[in-house]
Amino acid sequence: LGGHQPGIAEAYISTGSLYLCTAAFLPLGLSARDPFWADPAVDWTSRRAWGGADLATDHALSE
Repeated sequence: LGGHQPGIAEAYISTGSLYLCTAAFLPLGLSARDPFWADPAVDWTSRRAWGGADLATDHALSE
């Protein structure tokens, strides 16, 4: 493969995808005393759902 070959690219992938995949590393910038690290571990949403927990619907966050 060489040169400009737009036909082999996925239409939904853009340079924004590169930034989004790094979002998983954001917590590494938090202090060790931040609640993200210091609070006790809790089950994640899918685990709570499969366990039969009553979950609230998702909603947009606003400041």
